[in-house]
Amino acid sequence: MDQKKLSEIYSVATQRMHDVIDEFYEDLHKNDGSPKGIEAEVLLQTAKVVKVLRSEIDLIKSAVSEYYELNSR
Repeated sequence: MDQKKLSEIYSVATQRMHDVIDEFYEDLHKNDGSPKGIEAEVLLQTAKVVKVLRSEIDLIKSAVSEYYELNSR
């Protein structure tokens, strides 16, 4: 893997993280723009977001590990 490919992976993963956060913000609000106040619903949405973010972070960590292994010789 070269630097360009590593950068592309970073870009894809962080863009997806950004999209998830944007959607999460929207999901925290009702259609009229007021914030949702039901704790269980917000906690469920939070757990879903954390799962996706961890997945993207794992992708970044795997990519840099592969890059390091291939290029540290």
